[in-house]
Amino acid sequence: MTPPADVAGRWFCLRVEWEEWSSLRKIRGLVSAAVVFFALPVVSLDVEPRRHCEVFIVRRDTGETVTRFDHPYLGEANAQVHSLLGRLESQHVFDFCRGVDLDVALVSGAGLDIPASGLVESVPIKRAR
Repeated sequence: MTPPADVAGRWFCLRVEWEEWSSLRKIRGLVSAAVVFFALPVVSLDVEPRRHCEVFIVRRDTGETVTRFDHPYLGEANAQVHSLLGRLESQHVFDFCRGVDLDVALVSGAGLDIPASGLVESVPIKRAR
């Protein structure tokens, strides 16, 4: 286990921007899922409607986005956020940087204390269609 003074979460955090659906879009998604569920009872399908999501790794000292991951499905983004969060909380900062192809020069100073609110900021966004 990495000592708390060296964990990547002292220098970086995550911002997740996910597509917030309108009421009409939610109803369309439920109807589509119901049709698939009842029309194909013999086939085991994992149906997930498209819901755009972006995951950003952000420098905590400046708020600057250092890298971005784009996902067409919320489930994919959720899995990546859990993976990155675990690494932010446990990996040495230089190992974390190498693991996600960040320049280790982004690490400066002693880092900031990890906030009680956590290292993930979730931001719903509306997209024009």
